[in-house]
Amino acid sequence: MSSSVQQGEKTEAEIGIKRAKNFDEDVALNFSEVPKGVTFEPASPIIKHGETDVKITFIAGDKAVPGDFKIKIKGHPSKGSDAEIEFKLTVAAKDSFTLSTPRFQRH
Repeated sequence: MSSSVQQGEKTEAEIGIKRAKNFDEDVALNFSEVPKGVTFEPASPIIKHGETDVKITFIAGDKAVPGDFKIKIKGHPSKGSDAEIEFKLTVAAKDSFTLSTPRFQRH
């Protein structure tokens, strides 16, 4: 799983689970090794019983460190063992300027 975001912007990603037979517990997600200047919402995401995914919004502040990062995501069910994956997030530098062409109107 991977996504990219530019400084000062946000991007949405889905984190999902594959439930084994007879497993219907809530699964709390914990994030570690999140790059400096990047936050996520909701702050304490949970994949509720009966659901297979949750949407996460990664928010890169204006001063977020650009680069490629591997965020560790740990799923912790209310009972049972944890599972862990890596999520690759690329933080791109904010454009310092943009170019545009003038629009001419026909008379």
